[in-house]
Amino acid sequence: MPRHRLIVFSALLLALTGCAAQGPDTVQGQAHGAHGQHPADVRPVLYDRAYFKTAQPSGIYRGLYYPHNIDFIWQSASMQGRSTETIRAAREFAENAPLEMIKAMPDMETAPVAPIVALARFGRWDEVLGYPAPPRDWPYTWGVWRYSRGLAFNAKGQAADATRELRELEGILQSVPPERTVAFFFRAKNLLQLAANLLGGELAAKAGDVATAERLLRATVAEQDTHWFTEPPPWYFPVRQTLGAVLLQAGRAGDAELVYREDLRRNPGNGWSLFGLAQSLRTQGKTADAAQVDESFRKAWAQADVRLTASRF
Repeated sequence: MPRHRLIVFSALLLALTGCAAQGPDTVQGQAHGAHGQHPADVRPVLYDRAYFKTAQPSGIYRGLYYPHNIDFIWQSASMQGRSTETIRAAREFAENAPLEMIKAMPDMETAPVAPIVALARFGRWDEVLGYPAPPRDWPYTWGVWRYSRGLAFNAKGQAADATRELRELEGILQSVPPERTVAFFFRAKNLLQLAANLLGGELAAKAGDVATAERLLRATVAEQDTHWFTEPPPWYFPVRQTLGAVLLQAGRAGDAELVYREDLRRNPGNGWSLFGLAQSLRTQGKTADAAQVDESFRKAWAQADVRLTASRF
């Protein structure tokens, strides 16, 4: 078996074994509200560190399986609104994915992407714009960097700059080979198209073009719905959070309610969508239902260090 295929096979085996071992207490499990001091997704990392003190792990274990366990931490923390832990763990994930591993296995571009999208997740726009450019031979990371900068410029009201970033992202998207994958199972081209549609939808919404925004954002939802279950998921947040926020802002609270309810069916306990659902219910005058959702939101957001004004920053 060629060496690069052996690396990929070994990585898949380790990743699948790890997911089976971690079971339900992973990203979706954390969205349900595991509020202990050391949630279940942290334990494998603690075990790994104890193991490293007594043994010399293989390069694949140290360079792929261990970072994979850290990947759970930042994504779970982000679902709980824990911005400080999200950003810290995302940086740790990236720092523990060796450059030679990413070069041999481009699917590991999920690691250098993590700190960028962690900042975007929580609206840390100045830090996004100050984030250094990644290597150009990492097309997925390069594209997500452009996407995140576009979100930042759009949020700051710099439409021309945001549009420029979208055009750069679209150029990268066209250049990515169709066979290139991310996280072993997902085409990089499809994920970058999701990012382009998401950014385009945000630009359209900011400009007041709700019809275009809805069309593009529903395309992102359709793409994400094709992602079969993996832990952690390939994209860093449930995109219905954005669609719901845009519909709510456009005065379509009933449609937003449906979007949030569907996200909560897929991601039970997602505090971001609980917040949006409560907003949509109050807007429709469904105060009793909103009060019940508020209670669920308070439980889901018990460890959060950010305050929401919408279901996405």
